[in-house]
Amino acid sequence: TLKVNKFSTSDFFGGAAYNFFRFFGLSLLMIFVQILFFLAVYIPLWKVLQSVSENMTTEVTLYYIAIGGFVFHLLLFLLISMIGDYAKLYLSLNDSFNVFKGLWNGVKYVFKNFGKTYFMYLFLLFLPGVIMYLYLYLERDIKMATGAGILIVFAMQQAFMLLRVFLRTW
Repeated sequence: TLKVNKFSTSDFFGGAAYNFFRFFGLSLLMIFVQILFFLAVYIPLWKVLQSVSENMTTEVTLYYIAIGGFVFHLLLFLLISMIGDYAKLYLSLNDSFNVFKGLWNGVKYVFKNFGKTYFMYLFLLFLPGVIMYLYLYLERDIKMATGAGILIVFAMQQAFMLLRVFLRTW
């Protein structure tokens, strides 16, 4: 619907209805892929933790191994999510309903441009968290007992929302 010069609600919902089943199919496929990678990470991690725990006198090593496995899975989860986002983009731009082809093209694009795509995805994922932390940190110090305090907090909230919209569309 962004290809149309003038926005209309009916075009927006029509585009949503048109894309629903391809995105739903891709979402089901991505859930299946995420479950496969979840099992591929945590079954071996469980086996490693079991074998290491038999010879341990302290749990510190187990925690480090578990945290390392979790961080690895988190980075892998984000990679797969990013591939799904690029697959959605492929399906939309090519007006395709073949979710497997969209997924494959998402994989090809991400790994062809890995340095650009993955680190930008991480940046755009964590930057709103940093901004939200700053907002909450600043908001607690501002007293909303006066009109000026209320106005400052309102302006901060609006700036925060505009920044979130900008980061989402970026």
